[in-house]
Amino acid sequence: MSEINIPKRVVDRVFDRIEKQPDGGCWTWPGALASGYGRVGWREAGVPDWAAVHRVVWQETRGPVPEGADLDHLCHDPSTCRVPKDCQHRKCCNPDHLEPVSRKENLARGGTIPAANSIITECPSGHSYSGTNVFNDRQGRRYCRECVRARNREYYHKNKERRSAYNKEWRAKNIGTKPAILRRDPHASRR
Repeated sequence: MSEINIPKRVVDRVFDRIEKQPDGGCWTWPGALASGYGRVGWREAGVPDWAAVHRVVWQETRGPVPEGADLDHLCHDPSTCRVPKDCQHRKCCNPDHLEPVSRKENLARGGTIPAANSIITECPSGHSYSGTNVFNDRQGRRYCRECVRARNREYYHKNKERRSAYNKEWRAKNIGTKPAILRRDPHASRR
């Protein structure tokens, strides 16, 4: 379990400042924000520390957040919240609106382009994005191996004449200038 050591005075300060909406609505944080999420800071023995407000409230009301889990805001609607830092749901700290999930699940629910792409299970040609038929490039983009093979075959056959002309030119320039002893005669018998 991932427990934050928060002084009692800080927890009291958080609960005093939360603005609770009626009928189980969002509990918004009016204080400091970091990337749109509520943030509370304190000093303990002269050492500064801080925590996300929704994690403080969760820990105080439900116990520690499970190890390796993120708290997902269930009140967040990706279709209406287009600018992440201005999303009002990031300020919400109502524990009924939070759910501990894996980082992967939290990002998939976020409404981003990678989240939308992650739910696609087939390439545009209908091949499955699974097992050995999928690979990622350095930027993390997914590719279908079967489609890449088909594109490479098409390119190869489409450019045969151009490639042949280039190879002839290269051989004439590079092999034709070397002494005969360095050139290998393909028709000579091997010993």
